[in-house]
Amino acid sequence: MKKCLIFDFDGVVADTEAGRYAMLTNLLARRHSIDMSARCRMEDFVGLHTTAALKKFFPQLSEEDICKIYAERNVEYQQNLDKYCLVYPQAVESITALAQKFDVKMATANDRNNINILLRHIGLDKTFTEVFTREELEDKGKKSYAKILPLIPYAPHECYVMEDSPVGIQSAKEAGFECVLFNRYNNPEALKWADHVVTSYEELIKLVS
Repeated sequence: MKKCLIFDFDGVVADTEAGRYAMLTNLLARRHSIDMSARCRMEDFVGLHTTAALKKFFPQLSEEDICKIYAERNVEYQQNLDKYCLVYPQAVESITALAQKFDVKMATANDRNNINILLRHIGLDKTFTEVFTREELEDKGKKSYAKILPLIPYAPHECYVMEDSPVGIQSAKEAGFECVLFNRYNNPEALKWADHVVTSYEELIKLVS
């Protein structure tokens, strides 16, 4: 019997990837004359923190360059949340309802400051009993669900993890969790690792009920 639902944010609660990719494309072109589309697609950033993605695809950038780009990206992002953080249909209502039946938590690659701002913006800042962020979960530039295990009072089989990326799904599976894929990109790697696949919150509620 499941007791806990663990949600990712980007790609599960809100569509942020398209905005992030467009924003970084403009920043890299303006600051470094780099054509981002020549190196990577939006899908390649899914599941990776921005700084980890920049290091992976643009090794010519220095640590200082990456820090400046990330800081500028954050300012632009936080000042334009209505443009860059697009909540998926029924996400807020469904998670709020599920919180009446399950212990709902969040595990995100976002920094704590960013996710606090995002959750307040969409009205879910009081809903999750715990929010695990990049500060707790990052391991070699990726989110590690194994790091959640000593932080929650549940065994992996008592939880569902909701993810959208191959990196996230694989990490959760390796930690022993049962995984639900929000199939945003029809990625074969993510589909291979997932235990369940949904395309909407209506389907998720049917599954967990």
